[in-house]
Amino acid sequence: MVKPDYSYRELDQLIFEVLRKAEAFLQGRHEGLKTGIGITFSHYRQYMPGDDLRTLDWKMYARTGKFYVKMSEVETNLRIKLIVDATSSMLQPVGDSTKWAYLQKFLAGFIYVAHKSGDRLDLQWVGGTDEQEIRRLDISHWQNLAVKVFSTNPSGNDSSGEKEISWKNMLPDAEEEVVILTDGYDDRFKKFVQKYSTQKKHITFLHVLSPEELDLDYNYESFEDLETGKILTTSTSKARQVYLKNMDEFVSGWKDLCYSNGANYRQLKLNDDPVKLLFEFLTGKDRI
Repeated sequence: MVKPDYSYRELDQLIFEVLRKAEAFLQGRHEGLKTGIGITFSHYRQYMPGDDLRTLDWKMYARTGKFYVKMSEVETNLRIKLIVDATSSMLQPVGDSTKWAYLQKFLAGFIYVAHKSGDRLDLQWVGGTDEQEIRRLDISHWQNLAVKVFSTNPSGNDSSGEKEISWKNMLPDAEEEVVILTDGYDDRFKKFVQKYSTQKKHITFLHVLSPEELDLDYNYESFEDLETGKILTTSTSKARQVYLKNMDEFVSGWKDLCYSNGANYRQLKLNDDPVKLLFEFLTGKDRI
C-alpha cells in the first residue's frame, strides 16, 4: 500500500532503486547515452480525402477497422508535459501493491530518463493530492521531481471541483509532448484530449490498467468505488462476461477518441516491474 510519509532516507532509497534499474536498461541499449535513448512518440489522425495512401497505417486498420494516417515521429530532445491522474481510483490494489505504487516508480524512472536525455519536463497532478512539504536544496531538479512523486498520495476525486482539467503553465506556441497517465475513469480527460490535441501539442494517452481490472480476476463478491465509496455486491462468475464486454467497450472508446483527435493511445498494464514497463513504453514494445 502507499505509505503516507517517507523519511529522507527512505526517499533516497526509493529513488536510488529506480535510478539503478533505469541505468541498467540504459546501459543495455545500443544508443549512446550522450544522445539520449531516443524517446519516440508516434501520432495518428483519421484519413481524409486527398491524403497520400502511402501514409495509411494498415496495422491500425486491422485493429480498429478504420483508416488512420501515421504522422511523423518526434524524438528527443523534447519538451515533455506529464499530466498524472492522482484521484482515489489510483489506490486500487494490484497484487500486494497499488496502481499508485507502480506509477510512482514508473514516473520517477521517466523523470530520470528525461533528465539523461536532456529533455525539459513538467509535472502536473489531476485530482486531490496529499503532498508532503519536502524540498531538498542540495539535489538536482530531476531529483526534486522524483521526491515530489514519492511524497504525493492520491485523495478524493477532484479537490478543485473544476468541470474540466486546466493546463497549468501552458505555453500556447511551444511544441510539446504531452503524456497523460490515467485509468480513464475521469471523463474530464476526454475533454482535455479533444481540446488540447493540436499540431503543436502531441498527446499520448497512457491507459493505466491492472491485470485484475482487465480480466476481473478477483475473488470478491463486493466491490467498492474508491472515488465515491459506493459498494456493489454481485456474483463474480455471473457478472464476469458482462464486465469483460463493458471493459472492452471502455478501452475501445478511449482508443477511438484518441485516434480521432490525433492523439496516441498506449496501454500500461501493471503486470511487471515498473521500470521495465517504462522502457517497453519508451521503446514502443508495449504497442497494442
